[in-house]
Amino acid sequence: MRSEQYRRLHEACREMATQSDTASLHDRWLKIAEAWLDRANDPNNMGTPDVISLGLDQNEAAPASSLVIN
Repeated sequence: MRSEQYRRLHEACREMATQSDTASLHDRWLKIAEAWLDRANDPNNMGTPDVISLGLDQNEAAPASSLVIN
């Protein structure tokens, strides 16, 4: 069950990457997506991936859209 959820999060993050305004944000979303896919492929499927933030600087704006997974 968790694997399916993690795969949906992976796909959602990849979609966010395509909508990113900057190369930096694009790369960050792809890094998060890869972390979710790694977690989905982990046989233990325990917890969330180690990479859970975009690593934005305080002066850098967050993406306008939000990530919602059903």
